[in-house]
Amino acid sequence: MNQFSDEELVRKAQNGDENAFSELYRKYQKRLEYVANRLCNNQEDAKDAVQQTFLQAHTSLHSLRDPNRFYQWCCRIVHGKCTDMFRKNKDVNVDMMQSPLVTSVVEERPDYLPWENHRFKSDQHQLLSFISQLPYVQRQVVLLVYFDLQFFCFLWHLRQGTKY
Repeated sequence: MNQFSDEELVRKAQNGDENAFSELYRKYQKRLEYVANRLCNNQEDAKDAVQQTFLQAHTSLHSLRDPNRFYQWCCRIVHGKCTDMFRKNKDVNVDMMQSPLVTSVVEERPDYLPWENHRFKSDQHQLLSFISQLPYVQRQVVLLVYFDLQFFCFLWHLRQGTKY
């Protein structure tokens, strides 16, 4: 049926020729999906809009006055279908923090994990508290063996309120 013009195909489809309408579908389906995708920014919504467009075009084909303008007519229908989708979905709220995409990501950078930094500071504070209960010589040995002495001496004196 490729030899027929849009006008001939539309006239045949208006007279009940399903093969003519199928040819119109094959001819314009991809182009209308492109238009719908530009309007919806979502390939699945675009496919739905085009499917609904052809359903409506099939049932309303008798009302098309200018058969040469079949594609433009379908473009208007696609536009209306995409607009309807936005109207229906405008009140849909998506909690992005509960999205599977967000919840499946595990943050491993410590700079972006404030609770990890807080826990570390708390652990560090608790460790310093335990070390401070040791006798002076043992405290110095632990600090020298396990920690950078200058840093912890600074912290120790800062905590004691004495000058370093």
